[in-house]
Amino acid sequence: MAKRYQLSESFIKTLSRHLSVILEHVDSKGRPRIADTVRLAKKDLKKLEKIIQDERTDIMPQ
Repeated sequence: MAKRYQLSESFIKTLSRHLSVILEHVDSKGRPRIADTVRLAKKDLKKLEKIIQDERTDIMPQ
């Protein structure tokens, strides 16, 4: 059974914000490896944002 870690919402929000800023400032033109990394990081960031939203919904049902 996988161990589940509890991260504070403020930590995850801060991490998400920092990653967003980094991704916005990376110039990937002409650099395929960087472009792939940025694409994958954006995909992971979307997953992280969904996890945050799902956790928030579980904690505070609307």
